[in-house]
Amino acid sequence: MAWPAAVRRRWAIPSLAQSAEAPAPAAPRRNGRVRVPPPLISRRLPSGRGATEQPNVTGDGDAALSPRFWAMLVLTGVAAGLFGDLMMYLLFSVQHLAFGYHSGTLEAAAQHASGLRRLTVLLIAGAVGGIGWYLLRRYTKGEKSELDDVVWGSRAHLSFRRSLGTSVLSEFVIGMGASMGRENAPKLMGGASASVLAGWARLSPAQRRLLMACGGGAGLAAVYNVPLAGALFTAEVMLGSVTVPVVLPALACSAIATAVGWLYLPARATYLDVPGYHLSAPLLAWALIAGPLIGLIASGYIRLIGWVSHHQAKNKAAIIA
Repeated sequence: MAWPAAVRRRWAIPSLAQSAEAPAPAAPRRNGRVRVPPPLISRRLPSGRGATEQPNVTGDGDAALSPRFWAMLVLTGVAAGLFGDLMMYLLFSVQHLAFGYHSGTLEAAAQHASGLRRLTVLLIAGAVGGIGWYLLRRYTKGEKSELDDVVWGSRAHLSFRRSLGTSVLSEFVIGMGASMGRENAPKLMGGASASVLAGWARLSPAQRRLLMACGGGAGLAAVYNVPLAGALFTAEVMLGSVTVPVVLPALACSAIATAVGWLYLPARATYLDVPGYHLSAPLLAWALIAGPLIGLIASGYIRLIGWVSHHQAKNKAAIIA
């Protein structure tokens, strides 16, 4: 079979003549996923993934959008919306209890709280979070609760109980002032719900990955009331594929989760005081200069996160960290 020239260049497929003359290829990396085009900085970091790898490309191809898959997608959207409501209820309850307010914003309540109260709340958050995550990891050892790793890895299965424990602890420490995104817990629970439903329906690995990615994006969409952003998060970040077979189910799942989220969360924009900026020549010039610089800084920041994650504290040391 003769491969087209464009395909050979894209995937580096040798011709039969080249195969006969060339030496045997080197053994592929752990998962064989290579970034195209290759990055400028190709040196690998000890982070479990390398700079030359495209982590969110699963290699499964398009998942079959069967009637059973669509049924599980609808249930995933409902579950993601309900868990989004539950996580936000927990978050708001902890915030009100920690800073002693019943109306208004968290920022205003934190400003009016005494310095001693703010320090005490953060110390309690650190103690509960450190001990809680240590115990959770100890008694759920070997179970997965990292949505990205599960979707991108070879074993597409999330532990529901570990995911739930992680999510509850996350919202608790966030409600007490920890600087973490409130969407992480709903995103994780959306993916965990999808994992359970995919197993129950006996979906294929490709369908399971797509469903979990859609559930993660739907959880994010529900708590911020942004169904389009949730779908794009699924396609661009979770799966690295902006195609119709990915975007269509992602958008449907995020829309369902957002609508279900309205049972508790307001059906309006989350942030209403964002100022409007008017385009001007100085602003455009600043953007052209700052864009590449911010991209370089972001690349270093992501690599630093990978390095820190690889060297994170384990066992009892995690309580102090």
